[in-house]
Amino acid sequence: MKLLDPGSVVRESELGIALKARGVVDGFMNFKQQTFEGKRLTDKQRQDFDALAREFYKVAQETKTEIDQRFKNWSRLQYST
Repeated sequence: MKLLDPGSVVRESELGIALKARGVVDGFMNFKQQTFEGKRLTDKQRQDFDALAREFYKVAQETKTEIDQRFKNWSRLQYST
């Protein structure tokens, strides 16, 4: 949830949606972890969120590199004429 809007506050309803996005086994593991260990997400869900965050970062980094290159090319054209 914070990946899409880092400055926002994660609401309980958004966390609820993330917790519901799981299979039966993950649901049981979530219940066990919440009850006995005080954790909200399973290890698999954490890994999935981590992989998604890394993919978002990679795309953002590639986009920034492309934009930087455009500005470098544009400034070369400005100063060469």
